[in-house]
Amino acid sequence: MILKKFETLIVNSTVTKSVLLLLALILFLSIVFKSFTAIFNIGDIVLSAGPQKNYNLAIILVAYVILAPVIETLLFQALPFLLYERKPWLQKNKWIFIFISGLIFGIGHCYSIYYTIHTFIIGIVLMYAYILRSANDTSFKTVALVHCSWNLLSYIVLQF
Repeated sequence: MILKKFETLIVNSTVTKSVLLLLALILFLSIVFKSFTAIFNIGDIVLSAGPQKNYNLAIILVAYVILAPVIETLLFQALPFLLYERKPWLQKNKWIFIFISGLIFGIGHCYSIYYTIHTFIIGIVLMYAYILRSANDTSFKTVALVHCSWNLLSYIVLQF
């Protein structure tokens, strides 16, 4: 029931409102995930160095906040969606498709176990949003803006 109302809201809202709603959902899920790991004292295992922090601010903004989200939206949502559109059996198994898409998105961000799981959750939201917003042909724009905004917000939070 709540999911159907949320779907209707995302589909029928403007791009701006959809972006804000999806950011709120990602923020909520991130807080729940962070709380869960804190409550159960789940540590993290670092897999790679991850993004470097000693770059010029302009390079960070262009690469991390604009280029990466747009390229990742193309690779992890737009291209898989083309497959989704052409295969009726995928459409019948929408949640499995969204789950697998989120998993691939998470694996594409494997700096640490925590980060991979966190981006897996975000990947699920982004593909879900992509499918929902495809009804009014604003899926790429909406998801890319959500991803850009999330990266900007994450960068700002990490600086403090």
